[in-house]
Amino acid sequence: MIDRLLDIYNRLQLKLFMIPFLNVDRERFLRRQVGDAEANADEEAIRRRCRRLIVICCFVTSFITFLCTLPSNIWVSIPLILIDFEQFQFFVFVIQQELLYLYGFQDLREDQRRIVESNGMFLIWLQNDVMLSSGDSLRSKLKSGVGFVVRKSLTLLVTKSPFRMVVISGMRQFLKWCGVIATHQLLDVSVDLLVCIVCALVAALVSLWQFYPMCRKLRDALEKKEVSEHYEKWRASLNAQPSTDNASTN
Repeated sequence: MIDRLLDIYNRLQLKLFMIPFLNVDRERFLRRQVGDAEANADEEAIRRRCRRLIVICCFVTSFITFLCTLPSNIWVSIPLILIDFEQFQFFVFVIQQELLYLYGFQDLREDQRRIVESNGMFLIWLQNDVMLSSGDSLRSKLKSGVGFVVRKSLTLLVTKSPFRMVVISGMRQFLKWCGVIATHQLLDVSVDLLVCIVCALVAALVSLWQFYPMCRKLRDALEKKEVSEHYEKWRASLNAQPSTDNASTN
């Protein structure tokens, strides 16, 4: 049942991945990174560029997760969770193309416009089989709700009067040591703001914890020349599928 739902989800994602701005222009990208689309940079230079691209994508996707998790209103949080979930998938899709192109893959787009559907399915399959360990696929798709769950748990804890008074008293004492006098109302608002920031930081760290290992696994597979083998197996399975279907029909 879960596998079927994931398959439906992957096909829906494929439709979204056909959006033009998510399709990396191979020639322009390599010219910007290497200087020539057909140039072969040395291995160490490619590794450095990969690290830089991964770090940039990690920072951006984690920062977007942080911003999406900040609002405390439930009606605002729900659509933002969905937005955060999709932006995470979009960045995975983009970094896949960039790393593949850096390691010599040909253009995955059709007539240099958009990615061919079969190649899009290969990227999804690559994400599930190479970038994610066994059992990680479902967990990665639930990561966007972590910040919301943590916030609700902290909010329930902080709204309990004894605990809230302890936190406010501690903040008042700390500010007094710093020479700042704050009213009870200001401290009350500060506690709520602190809860939002802590929850957003937790969600951003979870996003980083999910994103960086996925990129590193793909980079390692590319360095070991394993992805080309995966791609050939993928193409062979696509070519064998019609004949298998015909045989089952007969």
